[in-house]
Amino acid sequence: RAAAIAASIAREMLGEHMVILVHGFAGSLQDLRLVRAHMRLLAPGTHTHVSSANQDKTMDSLREMGARLAEETAEVMADLVAGSLTPRGGGRTPRSAAMAAAERAARGAALPRLSFVGHSIGNLIIRAALTHPAMQPFLGRMHTFLSISGPHLGYLHSQNSLFESGLWVLKTLKPSARCLHEITFTDAKKVEDCYLYRLAHAPQSFALFRHVILVSSPQDRYVPHHSARVQLTGLTLKKGSKRAAALRKMAAVL
Repeated sequence: RAAAIAASIAREMLGEHMVILVHGFAGSLQDLRLVRAHMRLLAPGTHTHVSSANQDKTMDSLREMGARLAEETAEVMADLVAGSLTPRGGGRTPRSAAMAAAERAARGAALPRLSFVGHSIGNLIIRAALTHPAMQPFLGRMHTFLSISGPHLGYLHSQNSLFESGLWVLKTLKPSARCLHEITFTDAKKVEDCYLYRLAHAPQSFALFRHVILVSSPQDRYVPHHSARVQLTGLTLKKGSKRAAALRKMAAVL
């Protein structure tokens, strides 16, 4: 599976390709190190960058974290175009601007492509970043979105009462953790006014990417399968429920 994912990301060899890896709630730069190691091994011609913009800041709102990621991504892409990153396939010495320009010319002057790999709410941060003005120049260059256990539909319908109780306790102990209120749709009185619902309806979403890979696991006790896969098949929803109706709308628009 890792080989297939890496192959899909590296299949088009024209132009530079940057993959940004984004950790989840209370995560660190080390969380996706194995994913990055596999990518470097299986797709050595692809640049990778582990986002540090939100390390120790995952209590903030998704909008704020998305803004930081968007600005960090813009800086990384500027460095890529300028040739200040290490060469494709590794190396210790950054390329000169002239060498970077020569490589682009040799590859048909193709614009750098941009992909994202996210874990947990890191996927929601990526989607929030796509709506930020700093990402506007790159929206036409999106290639792959690899989502690992991302709660794209939040926790409108969860069958894990123990985890829901833990979330309630965490929100009570840390009321400033705005992202927890957002993923549980308690940041507004109406579901339609909640940030995650509005984010699902944003035009800057999965449709921008050539490849979208949604990964879930039966061993995952934190993110509901339907939320990670954006798939309601087999899920029993209460008829007439406003929350169930909102869930259906989010899944349909995504």
